[in-house]
Order: sequence, then structure tokens, then C-alpha cells
Amino acid sequence: MDDHEDALARSDKAISMLTQKSNVLAKSIGKEVGLKHQHSENVHMGIVKEDGSKNVILETENNDEICFKLSNVDIMSENEVFEWKKNNVKLEHFDLSVLFPSNCNEKYLIEMSKSIEPVIDVKIVDVYNGEQIDDSQTSYTFHYTVFDRQEKDYVEEFIEGIGGTIRK
Repeated sequence: MDDHEDALARSDKAISMLTQKSNVLAKSIGKEVGLKHQHSENVHMGIVKEDGSKNVILETENNDEICFKLSNVDIMSENEVFEWKKNNVKLEHFDLSVLFPSNCNEKYLIEMSKSIEPVIDVKIVDVYNGEQIDDSQTSYTFHYTVFDRQEKDYVEEFIEGIGGTIRK
């Protein structure tokens, strides 16, 4: 009898885990997720196209569709996806020169820049307040990294939205 009860408990646990995965993926339809295969430990990134009780279909960057059995994959957390992408995806690097008031604190400019969602890493590579710039302003050149080239526009809009003037 004990073996039967143990088997039922394991079965209930497995069903619960599959249901939980299916619920998370159903809420993620149209969004990017990372799935890690339990046996091979290969990571697959893609947009959840379809979710069922036993399978999930991801659309990859190449517009391929891959079907996975829910019982064979683990859903990666946002932090795991971020770290994996940081180490495995070609990153885009940009330099951006911006005029800010001279009394801006570099430490806060860096913290603010890091908080821009698509920015992976940022540093100030040059500070200039010479002849070509009004005394009340300082030019800061930021070197930043994002995953996708298209995110450059968002970063520039954000900087302008907080009062920075982009130098062309």
C-alpha cells in the first residue's frame, strides 16, 4: 500500500508542476522566454507562440518553430535569461554625447543610465566643459551596451526626456 501512496504523491507532484509550467507559459504567449532542456541543458530562446497541456511552441529569432514537451524543459527566470543573453548574444555598443547642467553628479548620471531598461552596461568615457560649451553645461560621453540595435532610439528618447541634449 505504501508504494501505491508514494506513486500517487509523485504523480500529483508531476501533474502540479506541469500545470504550473503551462499556466506560466499561457501568460507568456507573445513574449520572449528562455527554456532549458532538463537532459541536455541546452537553452532555447524564443517567443511563446502556443501553449498546451503537454507541449509549448516557441518561435525563434530565425522564425523557426520548435515544439517542446513541458516535462522536458524548465522555464528560466528573467535574471537567468538576462545573464544567458549577456553571455551568448551579440551585443550592440554605442557612444552618446549629452549636455547636462554642470552641477550634475556623475555617480547619479551612471545610476540613472543603468536604470534604463534595455541598457546592459554603461560608463562615462569623457567629460568636457571647454570653449564650445556654455559654462552652465557639461558634455558627458556615455558608452553603453544593449541587446538590440533598435533599442538605441529608446535610450536617446529617455535621455532627452530627462532633460539631456544630445550632441550630434
